[in-house]
Amino acid sequence: MDLFVKGFRFTVRNVFKGINFVLVPLSRWTKYVQLRVTRHYLPLFDETRAFRLYDTKRRLEVIKNKVKELNKPCSVLDIGANNGYFMRKLAVEGHFCIGIEADDCYIQLGRFMIDYRKLKGIALVDQRISADNVGSLPACDVVLFMSVFQKITKQAGIENAKEVLKGIWKSTGSYLFFEMPDVLESEEQFIKDLPATGKTKEECNQSLEKFLKELLSPRSIEMIDEYDMEYRDEKRTLFLLKK
Repeated sequence: MDLFVKGFRFTVRNVFKGINFVLVPLSRWTKYVQLRVTRHYLPLFDETRAFRLYDTKRRLEVIKNKVKELNKPCSVLDIGANNGYFMRKLAVEGHFCIGIEADDCYIQLGRFMIDYRKLKGIALVDQRISADNVGSLPACDVVLFMSVFQKITKQAGIENAKEVLKGIWKSTGSYLFFEMPDVLESEEQFIKDLPATGKTKEECNQSLEKFLKELLSPRSIEMIDEYDMEYRDEKRTLFLLKK
């Protein structure tokens, strides 16, 4: 009887394994098709369906080239990582990458892609950064903080957003990539909460550069380039701050 029970359990267990073997790939394929035909904010698969497609790829190449200047495998932290596009690309380059994102949808997308690509040395963390928890961030060689500052300002006010930025800078070992909209071209929902930056794009860039210098005192700061938002009439300037 004991042998019979063991045999029955073995059979049932393997039947369920067989069903799982069929259904999991099927579910995975369904998810794959669903994501392939959906347009996302940042690229997912073949990099042809994203709202910020071309400027994202341009920024990625600049970031990759700048990181190469450090001449070593780096630890990289992306705050507001969205679906983890930058992290996935940098992980392939041999860097250890952590993405932080507060939107569960983006986290699930990113984790699906990490699993689908079988990537190593990369993780997406579910966390909303604030002045209260920014001090818990891990120290990393390179930090990406792009298109997030205005959202924290909207949620918590400019002073709290400054504290967040200062905390992020403390976690930065070598390079901080920073991007935010200026009041000249930003969405109406953010303009009243952002610091005044000027009436021309040049004035705005100079104001943002001054703002970053006074708040963080970097060793050097570089305005890398202006990038189109693509899905609306706005350009954003990418800054590189060096420790």
